[in-house]
Amino acid sequence: MSEKGLRQIAGILDGILARVGTGGASQLARLVEDWSGVAGPAWAAARPVRLREGELLVEVENGAAASLLRFQVPDLLRDLEAGLGAGVVDSVVLRVARRGGPREGT
Repeated sequence: MSEKGLRQIAGILDGILARVGTGGASQLARLVEDWSGVAGPAWAAARPVRLREGELLVEVENGAAASLLRFQVPDLLRDLEAGLGAGVVDSVVLRVARRGGPREGT
């Protein structure tokens, strides 16, 4: 089997495991570690905080940032698929962080 085929299979398996609750933590750790590389500069002020059943929760600094980034979610989903594999992240939810700083994965 080719390397490309193996990567495709790995992406599919990662998606299945993320959906059943296994591997979500490792995928989130990978996202946090390389957020700027995967998400790009538009998302630099945002922070991924939870990945559960294909839904990625991302905290942003304020409501204005959330409003602007909401329009860029389709691009982010495409970038996440390219970086993590198909089916790992199906949707993105934006949440404004509290003034005391970002909340932990709640």
